[in-house]
Amino acid sequence: MRYSPGVPEGERQSGSIQKDFTFKVLLDACRCRGLKRILTQLSFPYRHTIMRMNSKCLNLFLVLGLAACASSGTPVAPEPVAPADEAAPEPAAAPSSALGFTSAQADRGRDVFRSTCTTCHYSEEFNDQTFKRSWRRSSAGDLYDFISTAMPEDAPGSLPPAQYAEIVAYFLQMNGFEAGSMELPADADALSELSLAPLGG
Repeated sequence: MRYSPGVPEGERQSGSIQKDFTFKVLLDACRCRGLKRILTQLSFPYRHTIMRMNSKCLNLFLVLGLAACASSGTPVAPEPVAPADEAAPEPAAAPSSALGFTSAQADRGRDVFRSTCTTCHYSEEFNDQTFKRSWRRSSAGDLYDFISTAMPEDAPGSLPPAQYAEIVAYFLQMNGFEAGSMELPADADALSELSLAPLGG
């Protein structure tokens, strides 16, 4: 080993020990595999050259090496991606045709019933328990079809279709169905969409 003239041997040994210790600290503290591999594979002359740097340069090298290790040794977790907002379920669509009757239609049905049907029937027959048990599993179309083909008993089917629909509206009103803004159509198929199940309540 070459010694610099004028430098005491004790100082040369302490400086060498300090530099070797600094190199070991740099090597052990570095978590970056690539940089650590480069440092450990340096041949002795190059490693010795690094150790011969002045203290300022060596400290700078140490700081930069540790910073590089810290930045590359710890993987950066990707930021969580906010899930796309799911489309809110649409509310269930209301029935396309909510059949009903008007109060005026039910009143006309009452008048037709009184003028045509009271010779054989009482109005109470069409809202008692027997009537409700008989028709609660049927539809307004079934009721319309029955009275339009069987009544009046002395002349079945003799009334205009609109009047049979008015009588059905009158029967619904007597059994607690609420009047609406649209009149019942004189059509058995269309009226089949209106269930008489509330009669069972």
